Amino acid sequence: MDDKEIFSFLESKLKKTRKLAYVNLNNYFLTDASYYVQYIEMRMQQFETIKGMRQHFQRFFMKYEQSVMIAEFTERVAESIYEENTAEILIKELNILRDNFRKMPLPVTREEFESRAMLFQFLNDVENFLVIKNEFKKIWC
Repeated sequence: MDDKEIFSFLESKLKKTRKLAYVNLNNYFLTDASYYVQYIEMRMQQFETIKGMRQHFQRFFMKYEQSVMIAEFTERVAESIYEENTAEILIKELNILRDNFRKMPLPVTREEFESRAMLFQFLNDVENFLVIKNEFKKIWC
């Protein structure tokens, strides 16, 4: 399966799950079943963010110290995101990572500048992904 097929498959599963969550919500009058609806809506927002992040992957063409740091952080995010995780620690780590980038020397060439700008945008997208999760957990904790 290539990444296009994976994204299509995931989108299909999310839409089916959303439909089931709404059916479940409509079947309960006395209990609050809206958690599952809101949870899948949060995951749909994260999926949209991931689709944007995917566009950045296609443009990365040079390897810099920052790209390795972001790759390692992204791996930690992937391993740490589960239903109960608030993402607060990951957001703090992201802010530390961003501060470390600010302390590094500026790009020397235009090519390096463009690559690092894309990395920075990718990091912003990761932050958006985490904030979506964090805001959901604040409401539902």
